[in-house]
Amino acid sequence: MTRASRKPWSTAPASATVASPTSTAAGAPSQLSGAAATSAPCVAHELGDQVPIIQGGRTESSGARAAQAVLRSDPRPTAVLTFNDRCAMGFIDTLVRAGVDIPGTISVVGYDDSPIARLAHIDLTTVSQNTHELTEPAVTAVIERLDNARTDHREVVVPPRLVVRGTTGPSPN
Repeated sequence: MTRASRKPWSTAPASATVASPTSTAAGAPSQLSGAAATSAPCVAHELGDQVPIIQGGRTESSGARAAQAVLRSDPRPTAVLTFNDRCAMGFIDTLVRAGVDIPGTISVVGYDDSPIARLAHIDLTTVSQNTHELTEPAVTAVIERLDNARTDHREVVVPPRLVVRGTTGPSPN
């Protein structure tokens, strides 16, 4: 989405993020609170306050609490990215019980591509991480540290992959 095509916050937020209280959106530990750590990429990409950050957590109950906050908001976002798939499950459950059409009214995206996200009746759109590609350099670094006393910093970036399933759709606006 280009900056020019974004709708002003006063009409409807395009999206919201449910963040863990103690981690970044990607799950890495942070010195910042969850909301502050998650908002950093929004600031970096000049999204400012156009992507509200809802305090959440790692469990279904935290997703349910975040969904209650969304149900009370006016206007409501048309899409929500949750901290992980478990949080997304609680978020979706609460919205469905309140009569909100997923994805017709609000699209929901999880993070982790957990086995439950793949179940036909859940069919959660999620962000998948290649755990093999993440694990291999980590184990190699540990072995090099133990065997060769390596202490230099190496940054390994493994791009995530969006797995589109049934909880996302076109914006209703």
